[in-house]
Amino acid sequence: MRAASSIFIVCQLLLACVSDAHSETFRNSYISFELPSGWTCALEETEWVCSDETEVKQRTAIIILTAKERGDIDRFDLYEDHLSTSRPLMDSNGLPTGRSSTVEFVKRETIGDRIWVRSRQFESEVPNFFTEYFATVDGRIAILVTFSAHRQYFSRAFDRVYPSIATIRSEYR
Repeated sequence: MRAASSIFIVCQLLLACVSDAHSETFRNSYISFELPSGWTCALEETEWVCSDETEVKQRTAIIILTAKERGDIDRFDLYEDHLSTSRPLMDSNGLPTGRSSTVEFVKRETIGDRIWVRSRQFESEVPNFFTEYFATVDGRIAILVTFSAHRQYFSRAFDRVYPSIATIRSEYR
């Protein structure tokens, strides 16, 4: 009996180590979350951009994280209004193309232990890319996570990224 329980404990410890080895924790002064396996983040100006490190030549999917101290405009109703509006498409020179993004949905959703405003748009950030927006307020901070992926890879990449959203935690004190 004792040997069986010892083997069980060793197996549990090994499983914990194996699962920890496949994901890393991203952490800054505002938030932390478990990255999808093989993803890393780098600070680009004022935003953290995370991507699959195996995609060396081109990014087919990225996560952009922003968090700030909560202000008067950081409310769920205003997030919903903003994310319900399509955006004009711009060309490579920043000029309007005459077309607009397509809003697929806007809804409130509980993910992990908090309520998020979630929206999906096509071509709101980059041509031929879907972008999923997640916005929430957590105490004294506002968090916006965008996940963008080329339409050809969106479903597969989203399935890898979505569980990470539930692990977002406030680090702001």
